[in-house]
Amino acid sequence: MPAQEITELDDLLPELKRVRFERDGEVFTLPGDIPVELYLEINRHAQQDLTVETIDILRDQCLELLRIHQPDLERLPCSLTQMIMLIPRVYGGASPPKKPAKPRASRAKKTGKTSSAPARSTTRTPASRSRRSA
Repeated sequence: MPAQEITELDDLLPELKRVRFERDGEVFTLPGDIPVELYLEINRHAQQDLTVETIDILRDQCLELLRIHQPDLERLPCSLTQMIMLIPRVYGGASPPKKPAKPRASRAKKTGKTSSAPARSTTRTPASRSRRSA
């Protein structure tokens, strides 16, 4: 009987996530994949009105996630709000918030002219093009 091939499931798991809550601060390790139940529970509670009970549940769930690789952790290394925002970014692939765009100078400032007439905008559709050529 030929030897059976063994599939190493660890090779199929996503890499661990490493996060830092403040610049030059401690690096924390999170599982490569969050348990679905925990992700859904955090999202469900995060969208409710926060009560003392909800805050306690969310804090405990976030702490549970961090304790997978930091079992001696006694409290969250950041605010609960930061943890709730972190989880979708780390696990959902959402990008971090963008820096605010620099305000652009208006056309009036560039040319020194102003117009009291409202700006007009037109959209060309295939129907308007065919009417014009007829």
